[in-house]
This record gives sequence, C-alpha cells and structure tokens, in this order.
Amino acid sequence: MNIQCARCGAQYRLDDRRITHDFIRVKCTNCGNVFAAQKMVERIIESPMERGKSENIREQVIARRREQPAPARAAAGPGMADYIPGMIVMFFLTLAAIYFGNFIKSVSPDLVNRFHLNYVLFLLVIGIAWRNTIGIPDSLMYGIGLGRPLLKIGIIIMGLRFGFGALADIGITGLAIIAIFVFGSAGL
Repeated sequence: MNIQCARCGAQYRLDDRRITHDFIRVKCTNCGNVFAAQKMVERIIESPMERGKSENIREQVIARRREQPAPARAAAGPGMADYIPGMIVMFFLTLAAIYFGNFIKSVSPDLVNRFHLNYVLFLLVIGIAWRNTIGIPDSLMYGIGLGRPLLKIGIIIMGLRFGFGALADIGITGLAIIAIFVFGSAGL
C-alpha cells in the first residue's frame, strides 16, 4: 500500500502485514512528521442482485440466532451449599470456645468472675496471625463471613446481659477487643 506524508508530500510503500492493529504510526524520514497509517479496507462492489441475496442470508442468520436458546448464566452470588463448610468450621470454633471457657472456669473461677480477657486477647492475636500468614481457604470464606455478624451480635448481647458496669470492670483491653469485633470490619 502507498502512503503519503501530509506535511512534505513524500510517498512511501508500506506492507499491510506490518499494521497489526487498526493503525500504525509512521515517521517521515524527509521532514520528521509523525502520522498514522490505517489498514486499507477492501470493498467489493456488489451488484443490486447480489446485495439482495446477501440481505436474505443476513435475515436467515438473525432468525437462527433468535431461535437458539440463550446460554445459561452463572449464578450471581454464592449458593446455600457454599455456606456449609464455613458454617461447620464456625460451629467447631464455637464449641472450642465454649470448652476453653469451661476449662478456664474450672482452673480458676476468679478469672471468669473478674473478666480477665488476657487469654482471649492471646487467642485473638493467634487467630489474626493465622489468618494473615496461613490464610483461610476460599471454600470456608462464605460461612465465616456469615458467622462474623452472628459473633458481633453475640458480643453485644453479652454486654447487655452483664450490664455496663461489668463492661467497665473488664478494662481497656476487654473494651478494645469488643470494639474490634463489634465495630471493626477485620474481625477474625
């Protein structure tokens, strides 16, 4: 194909295979002007008789496309089955927390009565480190994501049950833990 510089009028011969996209930038060696060269579009002039045949073919193709069923779309969100593995993990974590609380209560009832939450803080740090280093499998994320609001609601109910005076007695550490779970988006 032949191209011409718009500034100086120099003509160049350019191979169509070098134009990989819709256009290519060409620099004139004569004046240094940079201009775009587009691919040549070949047009085949059809007679009115042939044009009528091609329009009939187009109509037939469009009719066939309408008759074909639309491809099945993937579900937008997770299904109920996606929540089951994570909910099982949350169930076992809840059981472990209950047994851990009973173990602490059997070792020293004063720890529970005085609301010392150093053990809970220690477990939270371990859990956060585990999440950030080892990670949580994607198959468990839906159930854990559903379990996080339930845990927040449980902490709020626990605070209302014990009263605000008891919440003040647990100290800054306990209030920080509760604030992280209730108001923080990171959670565990």
